[in-house]
Amino acid sequence: MNGKNPNLILSIVFTAVAFFLCPASRQFFGFDMALSTDAILIYYWLGAILFVLLALIEVPKLSSVVRYGIGALLIFGCLELTSAIAYKAITGNWAHRIAKNQNQYLFEEHPELVGSLIKNATHTRGNLTYSHNSLGYRSNEFTVEKPKEKIRIVTLGGSTTYGVGVNNDETWPSHLAKELGANYEVINMGVPGYSSRENLLQSEMYLSELQPDLAIYYIGLNDLRNINIENLADDYSDFHQPSLYGAFGLCKNENIPALASLKLMVLFGQKLNLIETCPNQEVDVKTRGHQGVDERALSIYKSNLERIISLCKSNGIEVMLVPQTLLEEVLITGDYSWWIPFVPTEEMDNMMNDYNVALKTVTDSNRISFVSEALEHHWKKEDFVDLSHFDSEANLELAKIIANKLRISSKSDSTN
Repeated sequence: MNGKNPNLILSIVFTAVAFFLCPASRQFFGFDMALSTDAILIYYWLGAILFVLLALIEVPKLSSVVRYGIGALLIFGCLELTSAIAYKAITGNWAHRIAKNQNQYLFEEHPELVGSLIKNATHTRGNLTYSHNSLGYRSNEFTVEKPKEKIRIVTLGGSTTYGVGVNNDETWPSHLAKELGANYEVINMGVPGYSSRENLLQSEMYLSELQPDLAIYYIGLNDLRNINIENLADDYSDFHQPSLYGAFGLCKNENIPALASLKLMVLFGQKLNLIETCPNQEVDVKTRGHQGVDERALSIYKSNLERIISLCKSNGIEVMLVPQTLLEEVLITGDYSWWIPFVPTEEMDNMMNDYNVALKTVTDSNRISFVSEALEHHWKKEDFVDLSHFDSEANLELAKIIANKLRISSKSDSTN
């Protein structure tokens, strides 16, 4: 073999560059494949195949074991390249672009709630850390039995209560605890994805044990997911609940390595009923075109609120409802259909307003506290880390609004 053979040198250089771009090596090199073009994957396999072919030509005296090994790599390369193209044609997605759902490190299956927070879990994403205590809440440690000297407050809602996009000490429940002082204990029971249905189930299962003095519900946004579904189930079991299974990262066959051949095998296995499909993969609902307010969906939302309030009152728990805020100028910068698929993004702000009006109607009829100040505050685009979640400063502002409302309510009660 001539050590200066240009063909062999070229193939080695080509392969070295291709290996650098390979999705399997991106973590080693710190290369973000998601920012590159889909063609890079094709270039990688073409480079690998070219190298093998040239190696077979230039090094004919290799042992049979090595030659068989190179042949196996060549076969695997062709299989993976073919599978990548086939998977793209069938699903519309490149297999290497489907990342593992990071939520699998924070959620576990729950028989009633689909998924719940894993106890003692800690997961870091970039500069954000999500931590759960030993009871499975994004709060500081606390005893189930309420301290006699403290006023216990629980906060329930979805990801905007849990605090997606901020660290533990930057959520509004955490800020609220600091604003109210040492005489108060605030427990963050928010769980990403939870709607009024899951918050109702949480209330039924946990509030009698925790015995809070006050329950604050910051809800409404996730109920918008059910708008425009025909014959919507009362318990959201036709779409919202099974879709949470995938959102929580609980579907194991969606978290396999990003090899097209492996993903294609799973796909065909499911088609042949050889591999079990996850609940979120079986969702099949009939929807209507958007026509404004969906009276059935709205009535179910109001019914859930009524049941929550009735449950709390029967347990001697005061209730405060906080309306949720979306900004049209934030919504127009992105697409929210991945989470709320049946409402046009440009209509979401209007639908949120309708649900907030319903929230106010329910609070008025039940004579409980409604934090209208959360809507009256002048929120800015810069207050959001994404389309719906506040940053730390905005969470602090919301906490101050709620704390001030509590102080006003306390003064009003003391004068009556």
